[in-house]
Amino acid sequence: MGDLRGAAYSYQGLGAVARRQGLYDAASEWFAKGLKIAEVADDAVLMAAIASHLGQVAGLQSLFDTACRWLIRSMVEFRRAHRDTATRDILHNCQLLFLRATEDEQEALRKLWSESMLGNFPIEESEYSLALGESSDDYNVYYRRAVARQAAEDYEGAEKDISIAIRLGLDTSSVYHSRGLLRWLLRERRAAEEDFTAAIERGSDKADVYYWRGRVRAVDPDRYSDAAEDFTAAINLGLDDADVFYQRAEVRAHLGQEEGAESDYSAAIERGRDDYSVYYYRGSARDSQRKDPGAEQDYSAAIDRGMRDPDVFFARGCIRDRQGKFGSAVADFSAAIENSGWGGIVEHYLYLRGRARHAHGDFRGAEEDYRAAIDAGNDTQDLDRLLQLASENRELTGM
Repeated sequence: MGDLRGAAYSYQGLGAVARRQGLYDAASEWFAKGLKIAEVADDAVLMAAIASHLGQVAGLQSLFDTACRWLIRSMVEFRRAHRDTATRDILHNCQLLFLRATEDEQEALRKLWSESMLGNFPIEESEYSLALGESSDDYNVYYRRAVARQAAEDYEGAEKDISIAIRLGLDTSSVYHSRGLLRWLLRERRAAEEDFTAAIERGSDKADVYYWRGRVRAVDPDRYSDAAEDFTAAINLGLDDADVFYQRAEVRAHLGQEEGAESDYSAAIERGRDDYSVYYYRGSARDSQRKDPGAEQDYSAAIDRGMRDPDVFFARGCIRDRQGKFGSAVADFSAAIENSGWGGIVEHYLYLRGRARHAHGDFRGAEEDYRAAIDAGNDTQDLDRLLQLASENRELTGM
């Protein structure tokens, strides 16, 4: 038995020499011969050690599946021999191997690990940092740590790691897409746009890339047309959720494309968006086209959903005033005043409520509103004349 172990150690030593010389095929052959002899000797520790060497040689050749199989066998043998320290060392080697693998390869390694009855593959962000100490020029490790840091909401750290990965040679559309999202979260919008463009230039046909570039461009009034084109591209590529239509509606409204904006707000509502803003802005688009009934309904829907901005009451009041619904218009202008905090353009709300009261026959109320509007700074040209007229009508009617 002693002679068998001695022979196995000899082959193991020859394999180690070949490995150091970069002769990986020869190293694997020597280690394989040593392993066969160790199996005959039924020496668990020796089998584990040689299997570990075989795994490391395969790993140096990026043969991840082969490497993982050998390392798993090494762990099993070390566990059988109750060598806990050696088991932890092999686990660390498995983690380093995992960090160098692509996403598809990582998925295969997870499956292999699970099939070996070892449970879920153990990997944490700390392991990425540990791996970098031994593989500082491997862009995959930086990229994987970036993913871990992003999951932990360390966006700045994740952006730095992805940037290093790119400098080390990672040059795919997905990596630029990922960095673009991080830079968007960090409010580095110009850099984010450059990354999304780089992703597109590298062949990305993902709707999300166009969507996010559109979001970046939509922040700049000079880029509204570009943003609209990006949102359209995202839709054409299959993105069909409420938000992309809402975002395109926003820029179309800014561009004065009210009909297109109305259509997009409607599409967002059809796809499940049901907050007050979508109804308010669709109402505004309809209002601009003088589609009074639809606009009034939308403003009412926005109010029913909790909107209390004075603008929505003011806008509905103006429609009702045009329709001759003076009592309802007065109520809306009153709500606008109540929700304005007596700031902004409250003097205009007072003036309009005065006119609606005047038309409704409430001359006393109209007179009060005209005076309050003047006191608040309203300098509308015919306000003095309207005030005088309201006063005269009040005196004649007593109302």
